[in-house]
This record gives sequence, structure tokens and C-alpha cells, in this order.
Amino acid sequence: MNRARLPLAIGGLILLIAAVAWLYRATDGEVALNIAEVNAEFRKLERLDADWNTDVLRSRTGLNRSYDAVVQPLTTVDQIHGSLTATVGDLAREPALARRIDELGDLFERKTTLIDAFKSQDALLKNSMRYFPTAVTEVLNGVAKDRGNADLGPLAQDFMNRMLHAASTGDADSMAAARLLLDQLRGRPALDDVDRTGNFLRHAITVHEQLERSEAVLAEIMAIPVTARLGELGAAVNEIFEQRRATQATWRAALVALSAVLLALVFVLAWVVWRSYRRLEDAVAARTRELSNALVELKETQAQVVQTEKMSSLGQMVAGIVHEINTPVAYVKNSLQLIQMQFQAVAEAYAHSQAFVDIMTSRERDNKEARARLRQARAAMEAAGPAEDLVDLGQTVTDSLDGVARITEIVNDLRNFSRLDRAAYDAFDLNRGFDSTLSIARNVVKHVQVVRDYTPVPTVWCSPSQINQVMLNLITNACQALGRDPQGTLTLRTRAHDDTVQFIVEDNGSGIPEEVLPKIFDPFFTTKKVGEGTGLGLSITRRIVDTHKGTIEVRSEPGVGTTFTVTLPVASADASAELAEAA
Repeated sequence: MNRARLPLAIGGLILLIAAVAWLYRATDGEVALNIAEVNAEFRKLERLDADWNTDVLRSRTGLNRSYDAVVQPLTTVDQIHGSLTATVGDLAREPALARRIDELGDLFERKTTLIDAFKSQDALLKNSMRYFPTAVTEVLNGVAKDRGNADLGPLAQDFMNRMLHAASTGDADSMAAARLLLDQLRGRPALDDVDRTGNFLRHAITVHEQLERSEAVLAEIMAIPVTARLGELGAAVNEIFEQRRATQATWRAALVALSAVLLALVFVLAWVVWRSYRRLEDAVAARTRELSNALVELKETQAQVVQTEKMSSLGQMVAGIVHEINTPVAYVKNSLQLIQMQFQAVAEAYAHSQAFVDIMTSRERDNKEARARLRQARAAMEAAGPAEDLVDLGQTVTDSLDGVARITEIVNDLRNFSRLDRAAYDAFDLNRGFDSTLSIARNVVKHVQVVRDYTPVPTVWCSPSQINQVMLNLITNACQALGRDPQGTLTLRTRAHDDTVQFIVEDNGSGIPEEVLPKIFDPFFTTKKVGEGTGLGLSITRRIVDTHKGTIEVRSEPGVGTTFTVTLPVASADASAELAEAA
């Protein structure tokens, strides 16, 4: 497969996976809906509505004396609405079902409100009805024997019976007959005499009005179409459920098809990825070889750069070293010339003396020739000088040997300092390292005062040549900062702290500006003039310190001076391999 087409294939695979996931989620949501449970919940609500109606009718007939069943509906309306929504599930989000559920909830709420009102009205009616027999008795006792009012007692008795029957049964004929009787009772003046008949007429009117209101509330309760609305809601849920189930079947078919395509695509992509992986393995192996070779070249180049910087630093010391060597060389040369001249005179005196001795010891001695040899030997001895000159000649030889030793010391310091063996790790004394570096840098430090503030420190396991280079770089920079200031002071310190040692290079020179300080360790950064520095000295210094698992810190204040502190671990010889490898 073309590499350019691979992203397109992967993109198509991602889209297929997303489509399969969406179809699975949609299908899983539909399966979660159980229509049997929905219908069962609707039947529970129908039974609840029927129970409420039964309780109301039982309350009217006096069979439900506690009224508890009609007190509770007001607290269950929210539960009914929540139950409907939970049972229907995600179908509740359908606008048509949501509207029907809300309407049904409103019907339940309205019905519970009316039931509560009926309860109160029915309680008042029954309280009033309990006083009826007493009121009728008062009518009988008050006016039943009066001429023209004898029928009031039976009339009141008949009205009471009609009212009781209408109140307990809801019979419309009894209610109509009671209304006619009440009209007749209102037209009888004798009932206006409250002292004789009590409040019978007013009580009868009140009871009749209460009964009419109770019957009106009861009729409104019975007219609320909860059961019909539940049936309509159930039919709507079943219809939508069937639609969803049909859609679910379509999605399942699409899910199976997409799954098959996805599986085939996965196999194809797996084969392509396997082939690409094999090619990538080959490419990585080739690239690894290239990088390994590049790393070797880089290390070699890095070593050359470090050595170049080191030799650059040494180049700055060449003039001083040459001067240091030339002085004893000139002295030795002059001494050897003097010895040569004196040696020739002594040799001639020795030769003449030897010739005189030979003649004197010969058996055939010639006195004349002996006297001549004696005169030649004496003249040669006078030419060689007195015996004191021979003693001076011995001192000259001693001084020449001292000069040669000085030259040897300088050459050895230079050879040890500039050696190329970077992996030569050994125990190193920082105090001796400072002294060796000062010897090499004698021409640089000759214009400043050097203060050696050494303390006994343990040896460190390191590359002596590299640490010498760090010391030389720091001392050179310090002397350049001091210039030819007669008050310039270079202070070298060594300190020991637990498992680390420090060597410190401090000067009271010009200091480093604050804005320059963060950049001094950057490669090729320098504030020196062109030709005076490469900008690699401090960069290489820090790399060497890092290689030795140490730290380098700098504190500087313009016009006050600069202090470099190098901290190295006191590593044992066992750590040499690790340090050498890191170098």
C-alpha cells in the first residue's frame, strides 16, 4: 500500500469504528426498553385510579370512615410522574409522549386536588346529616299539633329520608324529590318560628346545598379521564416502540455489515502494518548503524575540539614557557663555554705534565729535554689559572645541573599537562594540581599576586589532565579579568566537605555583568576581542565537570570580582570505569 494512502485507510478505519460504536450504543439502548414492564406500570396506575374512585364512593356511603385512602394522593403525584418517565425510558424524550405524560400527570394532580376537596365537603355534609333527626324531632314537637300544620312533621320526615338516601347512594331522583320538598318547606310560615321549630329550615337548606356541592365535586372526579389517557399513552408507547424495534432491526443489520467490513479492513491493515514494520525494522537498523558511526565521529570531533581548546590555552602560555626555558638554557650555555675554555687549558697542562713525568721516569733520561718539558708544563699550568679557578669550575657545573633540572621540570609539567590520554583516571591531589597549573601559567600570573589558601583534602578519582585544564581555564580567565592591576589578587582555595572536595578560583577583577552571567557557559560565547578567545573555554570546563559528576558555580559582582567554585565527589577507584565511560 502506498504510504500516502495509509493515513486515508486509518482515517476510514476510525470512522468505521465510530459508526459501529454508535450503532451498538443505539441498539443497546433499544434493547434496554421492556414493553411488558411499561404496560405493567400502566396497569398499576389504572388500578390506582380505580382504587381512588372506590375510596371516594366508599367515603360517600360511610363505609370508609378513616378517610386515610383519600388523604395520601396529594403526596404521590410527583412519584407517579417520575415513575412514568422512568418506565418509558428514553422514549420520554419523544415530544408526543412527553406531552401525554405531562397531561396525565396534570390529570392525576387535578384528581387528587378534587378528592381532597370532596373529603372536606363530605365531612361537613355528614356532620350536618347527624343533626337531622334532632331537627325533625323539634319540628314534630313544635308545630305538629297546630291546626293547619299537622303535615309539617311527615313532610320534614320525608325530606330527611330523601336527603339521606341521596347522600348515601347519589340517586338523582331522590335528590330531585328532596329539592321539591325543600321548596314546599320554604313556603310554610310556621317554620319561621325558630323558638318552636329550632333552625330546621336553615339546617335543611344548608344540608341540601352541601349535598349538591359534594355531588358536583364527585361528578367532576368521576369525569376525569385518567384511564382513557393511560390507554392512549400505552398505545402511543407501543406504536413508538414498534417503530424503534423496526429501526433497531435495520441498525442491527447495518451493524453486522459494518462489523464484517471493519474486520476485513483490520486484517488488511494488520498485514500492511506488518509489512511496514518489517521495512521499518530494516530502516531503523540502517539508521542505527549510521547514528552509531556518527556518534563515534562526534566523540572524536568533540575530543579534538577539547584538545584544540586546550592547546589554544597552552599556546597563550608558550611565550612565558619559552622565556622560562631560555633563561636556564642561556646560563647553562655560558657555563658550558666557560668550562670548555678552562677544560682546554687544564687538558694542555695535563698533557705537558704527563710528558714531563714520562721523561723523568725513563731510564735514558735527557736532562735537557726534561728541563724543557718542565718549563712547558709550568707554563701550561700558569695558563690554566690558579687552583681556585678549578673550584669555581665545579660550582659552575653544579649551577648548570640546576638549570638543566629546571628545564626538565618545566618540560615534565608541560608534558603532563598537555597529554592526550583522556581516559587516564587516577587519584589526584587538588593542591598539587593548582601548583602544576601555576607552573605552566607562570607567564600569565606573573603580573598578579597569587594567594594559595590550601587545606588538606582527600584525593579525587578523576582525569588529572582534564581537571588541570579546568584549573588553567579558570586561572587564565581570572588573570585576564585582573589585567595589569597592581592590586590584582588571584586567590586559590581548596576545601573538603564530607564526601566532596572543592577548588575555588577567586579574583578581585572587573567582574561579570548580570546580563552576561547566564551566557558564560554557552558554546562560542565570549566577550573578548577577536583573536583573544574561542568562547569554548568555560563550555568545555562545565562539560568536564559534568562528566566527573561534579558541579561548577559562579558568583560575580561588577567592580568587585568573580569566584568560581568547582565541587567534585570523592570517588573511589571502583568508580573509575564508570567515570571513564562517561568521559
